[in-house]
Amino acid sequence: MKWIIRVLLVINLSTWSAYCLALSEQVSLDQLYEQVSQSRQQGLIDEADELAHRLMQAAAESGSSVQQGKAIFALARNHMERNQYPQAKNYLNQAIELFQGTGNEKWLADSYRQLGLTYRYQTQYPDALRYIYLAMQIYRQLDDTSSISSAYNSIGLVTEKMGQYEEAIQAHQKALELNYQLEDKPGVASAIYNLGDISKKKKRYSKRS
Repeated sequence: MKWIIRVLLVINLSTWSAYCLALSEQVSLDQLYEQVSQSRQQGLIDEADELAHRLMQAAAESGSSVQQGKAIFALARNHMERNQYPQAKNYLNQAIELFQGTGNEKWLADSYRQLGLTYRYQTQYPDALRYIYLAMQIYRQLDDTSSISSAYNSIGLVTEKMGQYEEAIQAHQKALELNYQLEDKPGVASAIYNLGDISKKKKRYSKRS
């Protein structure tokens, strides 16, 4: 009986050690992803690229599809920052394929929304709306209010470019309501600014008509 207990203890310790190692690797990968984001936000794109490629290698070694998808997503965001939209779309489509196989709906939705934004920047507005609405559908299923607000903001910006001012106003108003609920002051300010900008454009359009 004693040897059975010893064997079970060894197995449990081995399993626990493996779990701790996997958890440590995930934390390290998540930290590296945050470093990529911080470098990009600070305008250090070359540094962000270097970190993203390190993240790609580490994610591949981890064997985790989610981590690989996040690494590819990070590279896509870097290309977007450089206005390299074809490359960004290529990476985002790869990330979408990976996330679809993992069941990680939040990252899948974020990838759809970013893909929609690349189409927006290339003035391909119908495609932009298609992917943003795909993201919106998932955000609603997740009851992710902050991301729903961001999606409404994106819809407002796209429909404004299409000259669909009423639709744009409705989208920004919904974003404004949600940002008030979230007490998101920057989000509130952004929505108010966007609504004011559309109002000015409508007045100019009315005068020309």
